[in-house]
Amino acid sequence: MITELETIEDIFNVIKEKYPNWIIDVLDSYSTDYPELQANWNILCDVFKAKPQKILLVSAFEADDHFSFAEVLTQVGFVVRTIHEFHSCDICKSAIPNKHMYEKMKELKKNVPSSYQINCSICL
Repeated sequence: MITELETIEDIFNVIKEKYPNWIIDVLDSYSTDYPELQANWNILCDVFKAKPQKILLVSAFEADDHFSFAEVLTQVGFVVRTIHEFHSCDICKSAIPNKHMYEKMKELKKNVPSSYQINCSICL
């Protein structure tokens, strides 16, 4: 069914109809505190020959369709993450990893702030 949809708008219309509460928030970018996340998104878009669109924060991946929608949306430049992994900065609305994701990134020696904050460092 998803492969039969012709436009991004068609995909979002089906999502809204089938799973009206799945998409919780729509963000423009990752926080500048996490440059690797933005860089990875750009690399993924290059692979798919797409432009970065939006970051979609969804409730969870509970239905098989959710994975299929996320895969198709990723191929056209969207990032689909759960609200259990990311939230938005209260001030600038950029995506910020939750504390657990932050700790995992820090363990992996990723470029992250020295301490966890719920908002971007430039917004504090």
